[in-house]
Amino acid sequence: MKEERERQELCRARRTIQDRRSRQSQFQPQGDETAMDVFFRTFVESSIFELGTGAMIVYSTITMVLEVDQVDVPFLINFSEAMITSFFLTEWITRLHALGRDWFSS
Repeated sequence: MKEERERQELCRARRTIQDRRSRQSQFQPQGDETAMDVFFRTFVESSIFELGTGAMIVYSTITMVLEVDQVDVPFLINFSEAMITSFFLTEWITRLHALGRDWFSS
């Protein structure tokens, strides 16, 4: 009984060490990566980036609803279209830079 518990604790400790090492290596350059590549990859995989993209999707949806309902605010709609297009182009370029061509097939 005692040996079994010690073995379980040892396995748990090994898993904890492996998890910590994998998290630490996530922030270290791998192969020919530069520090900037690691920054972009970490930023793109962060929840802040995903939340920002989600918020822009919601804003884009609201803009489309205003267009469909023919609300008379042409400046807001034109500005929003340009801003949304710029944001999603920048997001696409950032993801492509951070995750590479493999991102297209994942």
